[in-house]
Amino acid sequence: MDTINWGIIGAGDVAEVKSGPAFNKVKNSKLLAVMRRNTAKAKDFAERHHVPFWYDSIDDLLANKDINAVYIATPPSTHLEIAKKCLAAKKRIYLEKPMTLNATEAKELNKIVTENDTIVVAHYRRINFKNGVQFRGIWNFNANKRETKDECKIYGTKGTITFSFYGEKVMLSSDEKSEVFNFTNPKNIQEPMIEATVNYFLKKTKNPCTIKEGLEVMKVIDSFIG
Repeated sequence: MDTINWGIIGAGDVAEVKSGPAFNKVKNSKLLAVMRRNTAKAKDFAERHHVPFWYDSIDDLLANKDINAVYIATPPSTHLEIAKKCLAAKKRIYLEKPMTLNATEAKELNKIVTENDTIVVAHYRRINFKNGVQFRGIWNFNANKRETKDECKIYGTKGTITFSFYGEKVMLSSDEKSEVFNFTNPKNIQEPMIEATVNYFLKKTKNPCTIKEGLEVMKVIDSFIG
């Protein structure tokens, strides 16, 4: 096998820009089919993104023998059952985050996956500070639009670095000077992770995020919400 032929289950907003087009941009990767319960929307996505096949049934997509990998991009409440179907069909899996609805489901999936299965979880943002610097984040996705603020600020002994997760500039402020650095965000933000996943599926590199790592993330999420 020298090419990963993808099928997307859940061709909605996440797949539209964030990830979908990247499957055709990565070397040795091709987006072969998409699935959405709404037939018209599945067809529309496929035609706009030049995808050969579209389905309104998960079983029909999995029956396509040319598809050797599946990207699960449906709501988290459906991830476990769809992952089970994909595993039964012997498909490689790229599972959107969060990997399941909760840690209990994540543990169940972890028990099902064997050493013969190939699965990557899309937990692609990790922060490891060896010097003991503390990271603290606050997210509120239900805030009033007037209160909306997208900002990350890093405090140092000599100043601050401020940026927006969805913006295209970084502001450096110190006692000596202030500077603004402009850049362009990648259009398909998951492309680097998809490339790493493809290379793992082709046995060229290690798993960029194992199911066990995804399980640990789910435990942390559950601890926040009780």
